[in-house]
Amino acid sequence: CPFSHMLTIRSQAELCSRIFDIPQDRLPFHIDFTNQYYGGNRPQTSRVLYVN
Repeated sequence: CPFSHMLTIRSQAELCSRIFDIPQDRLPFHIDFTNQYYGGNRPQTSRVLYVN
């Protein structure tokens, strides 16, 4: 939740690294790949509902 004060970028990066078995130094590469693949902040799609 974006309104939680308990979540930090660091805690989320550690969680992502553990869940997906990706070393933390490789996370930026995988994040960039995902953003390129799905369009990042500008997806070329319609009729999509984003939920939090």
